[in-house]
Amino acid sequence: MVLGRLRRTGPLAWVLPTRANLTLRQIGLLLFLACVGLTSGYAFRREAFSLFGLKLLAVLLVGALLSYALMVLVARLLGQSRPRTMGLLAGYVGNPAITAYANSRVSDSRVNTGYATLFALAIIVKIICIQLIVGL
Repeated sequence: MVLGRLRRTGPLAWVLPTRANLTLRQIGLLLFLACVGLTSGYAFRREAFSLFGLKLLAVLLVGALLSYALMVLVARLLGQSRPRTMGLLAGYVGNPAITAYANSRVSDSRVNTGYATLFALAIIVKIICIQLIVGL
């Protein structure tokens, strides 16, 4: 902690640059996910490609596509712009990569406001839905 407070002693820097810190975090996350995937791959394959797993995948896919289409339809009926609708969809899915893509296509702050509007609500709804699915 003392060296971190000093920040630098002569030619030695005791502070990790932000980019290096983020890179190390990503490498750590990558290694963790690789280990989890290697240890659970066989069990996942066995369950995912069973008859129940394929039925569950079909039901979830239909449910997701219907809910996405319904959300886009309601946004259009409410007169929302395309950038805001894309942000709402990204927030509903909970994927910031969609927001980044939409921001690269159009320079409009409504993408980010749409994402921020729906992200927290979507997380709460997903937690409740998972509890319902497990309960059924």
